[in-house]
Amino acid sequence: AFPTGVPDQAVQMLASVSRTATLEDISKWNISKLDTLAALMEPEDGTWEKAKSKEIITKYLNNPGNSLGSIELNVIDSNLCSLDASMLQTITADSIRNAKLLKVASCSAEQKRVLFEISNTSFSGYRDNPINFYNLVKGHLGGAPLIDIISFSSQNLSMDVETFTKLNINVINGLSVTNVQDLMGEHLQDLKLFENNT
Repeated sequence: AFPTGVPDQAVQMLASVSRTATLEDISKWNISKLDTLAALMEPEDGTWEKAKSKEIITKYLNNPGNSLGSIELNVIDSNLCSLDASMLQTITADSIRNAKLLKVASCSAEQKRVLFEISNTSFSGYRDNPINFYNLVKGHLGGAPLIDIISFSSQNLSMDVETFTKLNINVINGLSVTNVQDLMGEHLQDLKLFENNT
């Protein structure tokens, strides 16, 4: 019925039915418009398998002029974790700065590292105010290296336990008892809740 593939306007109408599509089906969709990407990423229509969301986002990015800008990041949100680290490296500091706080919990350690590096660059102008800087990069600290987390421990930030438990396990293992005490401050007693959690 569609010799040149399913047009954007028709793809936008798929709603929750889109989640039943195969990778072969998706390969026939035209996803050139931001409205199409937004319609496909609508959370109310269900979650995507990683391979399928990667295919959708890649098809969008393969169109001239399309990129992972701040609007795209807001639309993709947690589906960002379906992309390869090399694709994530195309995100600009401006895009991260102007996007909402993204849900990156399902990202791999490598993906989180890339996103932290971009975030770190994006908000580097706020380093004079450690608390502001920390709050701006907080969502990406799961990718922060040990040296950055240790530097935060000397800035009286009182990291909450939820953020602490999302740090890279190798970073947590590299912290001294004093680092952890200084890093968590008034939230230190909350770690008691996790004493039986490996």
